[in-house]
Amino acid sequence: MREEKEKLRKAIENLESFRLDRRVAAIEVLANLDSTESLRILLGCLHDESWHLRERVTKILGSQGKKVIPYLDGVIRKGLWYARASSAKSLGEIGEVEGMDLLLPLLEDESRIVRKEAQKALTKIISRNPTAVFNGYLSVKDPKFAHIFLERIRIFDQKGYEDLTRQEENG
Repeated sequence: MREEKEKLRKAIENLESFRLDRRVAAIEVLANLDSTESLRILLGCLHDESWHLRERVTKILGSQGKKVIPYLDGVIRKGLWYARASSAKSLGEIGEVEGMDLLLPLLEDESRIVRKEAQKALTKIISRNPTAVFNGYLSVKDPKFAHIFLERIRIFDQKGYEDLTRQEENG
């Protein structure tokens, strides 16, 4: 426990460095500390001005699975455009249906980059398992919502649209 606290303290110290290599090393340490505090710090890194650092954090968060999804909500709601875009990308990396409600509002975001990342993430989730998207998401929604959702998907993901409508027909 003491060793983990020391690693956390050192990582926080290195995140304040001007040297990118130290900051990247710090996020690698944080990725290996399985704690709420390390997750909170990693989420904060989505607001970092360094594209390279944000990209690495996005992959780390994506690899941590469903447990990250609720935490990304705050970043999506309050973050700068690049933090919202990185959050969308993380949700795509996670690839779980549970992230879809967070992605949908981003399709209307003021930033073109955020909208594009949300589209890519939704495409990734749908292509991973269209049956789960249909059964675990669309089938439990209001039919009007499902229709609007499918029409939105059709605009940027024709294959995903076809996969989901096939699920609907077989449903």
